[in-house]
Amino acid sequence: MPRPYRLRTARFSQAIALNVFRLVAVCGLASCTPHASRVTEQFEQQASAAGLIRHVVQGNSFSHIVYERATVRKSHDPVLVYLEGDGSPSFDRVNPALDPSPRNPLALKLMTQTQHPAWYLTRPCYLSFYNETGCYGSLWTDARYSDRVVDSMVAALSRYAQTRDNPPLILIGYSGGGTLAVLMAPKLKNVVSVITVAANLDIEAWTTAHGYLPLAGSRNPANEPPANSAEIHFIGALDKSVPPASTDRYFVTHPQALRWSYDAFDHYCCWEKQWPTLLDRAIDQIKAER
Repeated sequence: MPRPYRLRTARFSQAIALNVFRLVAVCGLASCTPHASRVTEQFEQQASAAGLIRHVVQGNSFSHIVYERATVRKSHDPVLVYLEGDGSPSFDRVNPALDPSPRNPLALKLMTQTQHPAWYLTRPCYLSFYNETGCYGSLWTDARYSDRVVDSMVAALSRYAQTRDNPPLILIGYSGGGTLAVLMAPKLKNVVSVITVAANLDIEAWTTAHGYLPLAGSRNPANEPPANSAEIHFIGALDKSVPPASTDRYFVTHPQALRWSYDAFDHYCCWEKQWPTLLDRAIDQIKAER
């Protein structure tokens, strides 16, 4: 998970100017494809290869993409909604990225490991909308978990769910996507459960553990009241990006949440390979609690 930075307006403007200069220096004045568009192209190739259908949905302030698996769903079956990690917030660990989109979309890979009815919802300014009006570096650095981000994702998901007869939903978030899943759940009416994988559940403890600047524009899940939906949180005991101890306070303030720890797992290994088994276990637990 890249280092977060609290950016002031002047510093951000300088960072953007520097990044544009770098692109011009690499490409010259002739036309070229910036790295940002290659990331989007590679992502969409992965989604297409998995047979996912792409839809553009409007949120509050931003456009979002929903990738849907065309699977026959029984009326009582929930839809799994996958939320990606933080992607690449910084250009060089100092300046905000021009395109924060994920280079290694683990949540997308988790989605493709099973055949459950599923949607993949993007964040504001990610993938092909990285240069949309209103997108600025703070939205994927210090304000990555802000009300503006969360509310736009909630609006987009709600509107898309309406086009699909408002099915019950299970939010599944990887890393920072898990942070967003916890923040989104209380604002949605049809969420059955929240499942997170290697999620940053207490952003204050996390920034302190790494010596990072605070995510000043973001909401901290550990400070939020418990949601009504069930929660299952998968944690890797070897995770150095989100150390298990950094999530301890979350489980104190959210005693209803289940914490399932796996000794041989870290932030990346071995979630994708083991996901069908892990997901089946979580779904069985959700059914038992309903």
